[in-house]
Amino acid sequence: MAKIVTDIFDEPKQIDIPNIQAKSASIPIIEEVSSMEATSPREKLLTNSRHIFDQCLDKLDKKGQDYATEEDPFSSFSEFGQDEILDALKHKAGQKWSRFKNLVKGKKPMVADESIEDTVQDMINYLVLWLVRRQWK
Repeated sequence: MAKIVTDIFDEPKQIDIPNIQAKSASIPIIEEVSSMEATSPREKLLTNSRHIFDQCLDKLDKKGQDYATEEDPFSSFSEFGQDEILDALKHKAGQKWSRFKNLVKGKKPMVADESIEDTVQDMINYLVLWLVRRQWK
């Protein structure tokens, strides 16, 4: 069993979770990456991580085109004041974290076409947006 931090913004707690296998063919687990050119476990980890980050970036770009404008990548948060955008992004990442925890616990998702991998990618992207917005502020 692995241990994970259960809260990304407040006091960290740890829970035991069963080993999780990737269910989506689009995100290979480390064992599947072993057939690639990487030779050491560290290289395999980095290769797998780059693949995941590339997928996150692709999703960030596509969702940005759906939700925001070319001139303002944060325009989908326009109902918030400029100072509140960081709080809104924190809230969205927190929602994804809650969904992740429920999926890990085995709760059947009501939105069936969003896998645990999709949830993690969305959470990563909200955190990236938070970091970028904080740097731009």
